[in-house]
Amino acid sequence: MKEANNFINQLTKGITESMNVSLLARVENVNSVNMIADVKPLKKDLPLIQNVPIAMMKVGDYFIRSNINVGDIVVLLISDYSLEGYLDNGSIRDLVIQERHTLDNAIIVGVIAPLNTNPTMIKDLNEVII
Repeated sequence: MKEANNFINQLTKGITESMNVSLLARVENVNSVNMIADVKPLKKDLPLIQNVPIAMMKVGDYFIRSNINVGDIVVLLISDYSLEGYLDNGSIRDLVIQERHTLDNAIIVGVIAPLNTNPTMIKDLNEVII
């Protein structure tokens, strides 16, 4: 029975350690024209992730873009499945790729600041209220 418990514990550990859902990362490079960035996860043993799309909000016919800069700490969301195809040309297709939750399927959903961020760093509290 002890061997079975050890096996289950090791199996569970292996699965959870290889599954990426959400991460904090530091922005290393930004391409604001194509809305992509290279980011380094704050978890030290993870590699630089390149060409990560930066999510935008759409309101009617308008897109709201984030002003993400090098050095910002961002929240990454890791897609369950590949973003291939849709990011390339907007096509939606049946996903046949078996790899799930891989780092190359990350999306930047926004910048995050620590709770102790000095409010005086915010130029105008009313400028971004929608």
